[in-house]
Amino acid sequence: MTTALRIKVCGMRDRENIAQIAALSPDMMGFIFYAKSPRFVGECPDDKIFALPRPIEKVAVFVNEDADKISGICERYGFGTVQLHGDESPEFCDRIRKRGLKVIKALGVQTADDIARIEAYIGHADMVLLDTKTPERGGSGEKFDWNILSLAPAGIPIIVSGGISPSDVQSLRKLSGKNLRAVDINSRFETSPALKDTSKVAEFIKEIRR
Repeated sequence: MTTALRIKVCGMRDRENIAQIAALSPDMMGFIFYAKSPRFVGECPDDKIFALPRPIEKVAVFVNEDADKISGICERYGFGTVQLHGDESPEFCDRIRKRGLKVIKALGVQTADDIARIEAYIGHADMVLLDTKTPERGGSGEKFDWNILSLAPAGIPIIVSGGISPSDVQSLRKLSGKNLRAVDINSRFETSPALKDTSKVAEFIKEIRR
């Protein structure tokens, strides 16, 4: 592996826990603005929880949200990147990008047909995040078959998500040549929803970057 995979820690909410994880220097940190998620940051979150060290890319996660609300939240809390985790079209991604925001388009995957959907977002999103397909829009703690990543089209960087655990480092290293640029960790690193086990995250980051 010539370049270490970037690491995104998603589903953050607790101020003290955020500070602990930020001290480990992940590349990205995700905050969920979706009320049905157990990791929802709330309607009017304390803006101090978003005060991260500059190298960490802040990602605001939305599900089928109104474009004006997305841009308003991003402006209020200083987000430059959004993750669209619903049924957003390539055209909707274009609208968000025209507002000066970087777009990560999440796609639920289970089969090769789901992988083929990536093609539609090339040129319309900056990255695609592949998560295990669930009715709950992710957060299941379950993996999809990573072998189907070999079918992904070239032309857009991929973040892999869904059920990644501390024991998956070696398997992820083997996938690094398949257009994979980052990994998204969440529920398998938690002691409870939105509360990450700092020691597990620290060990994972150390091993991925070794």
